[in-house]
Amino acid sequence: MINRAEIFIVKKIVNMKNNEEVTKNNLIRLYYGYFNDACTSRSIAYSYCKSLDNYKSVAPRIWELYKKFERNLLLIYDKSKKFHNKWEMNEEKLCFYLKYWIYDQLISKKVTKTEYANFWNLWDMRKSEICPTCNCEFKIKNLSNLIQLKKAYDYYLFLDAYKKTSKINDQISDKNYCKYIEDSKVVYSSFEYTCEKDPAEYCKEFKENNLPRIDEEDYDSISCQSDLRHEPISERGI
Repeated sequence: MINRAEIFIVKKIVNMKNNEEVTKNNLIRLYYGYFNDACTSRSIAYSYCKSLDNYKSVAPRIWELYKKFERNLLLIYDKSKKFHNKWEMNEEKLCFYLKYWIYDQLISKKVTKTEYANFWNLWDMRKSEICPTCNCEFKIKNLSNLIQLKKAYDYYLFLDAYKKTSKINDQISDKNYCKYIEDSKVVYSSFEYTCEKDPAEYCKEFKENNLPRIDEEDYDSISCQSDLRHEPISERGI
């Protein structure tokens, strides 16, 4: 079963008090500023989503998510859309941010292996028609591998913001998702070494993103307190 802390990690990060370093990350800004916007029927709006005729292979409960996914890709790669945001315009970085968003959404909705496969099968079928210029590739077909990669990306948010494990520990040691971030650090560290020779798609993606390595002199660990403080319901996003 997926850890509940894993499902709502983005909202937990955003709502962390005294955590401006993380919430300044462009990934978080784009997540809520554009990617997660509800679909609208107004074609001139950034949030406009095309109607789909052949999406019935995707589970009805994630139809809206699939439409948002296509919409977001077109915002990045369709130059006629004139997508402008004040945070990031580099297509490679936007691709990484979009991947984080869709991975987080699929995990939070607890998609099954079949739902996951059908989601990407539909995109593979539509890509050449909808966005032939899209260079953002989605090749991870194994849901379990994606969940592990998402864990690594969650730790990256903290590593990118605080640089040192001791600073991360100061922020989260008393939080109820501390153990999840502690485990995510283990995954991130393991990927740095196991992915050097592993040809699996999730390893290729991890390496292609050129994420910062954990400083070899950073010997500190994340030490979660035994009496962890639970976040209020409003901060869990439930």
